[in-house]
Amino acid sequence: MTKPSGALTTHEKRRHLRLECHLPLRISSGGSDFESQTKNISCSGAYCQLPQRLEIMTKLKVVFSLPAVAERQKKISCQAVVVRVQAASGGDYYDTAMFFNDIAPQDAHIIMILLRVR
Repeated sequence: MTKPSGALTTHEKRRHLRLECHLPLRISSGGSDFESQTKNISCSGAYCQLPQRLEIMTKLKVVFSLPAVAERQKKISCQAVVVRVQAASGGDYYDTAMFFNDIAPQDAHIIMILLRVR
């Protein structure tokens, strides 16, 4: 069976599950600091809104805490780069996707466990 001409196909680029959650984030980049909340997170990146537009490939320092695992919160500090930015609808914010390019393997593993539990 062949596809009809002009049919749309989709291809999911993500390799990891994402969890929709609102975790407080602290983001630093080039002398600017931002506070935000995740819209979703995976072991390889996060999506949030920022009050300023950042360029693609902007380097970030990101700090956040995961919900209690083994009865205590886990603070994660990692490096990330901006991979997607678009103006948020109806506001002065920018939907920003980041890729964790330098995260401790054990921290990425803890995020993966959280995704499976939720």
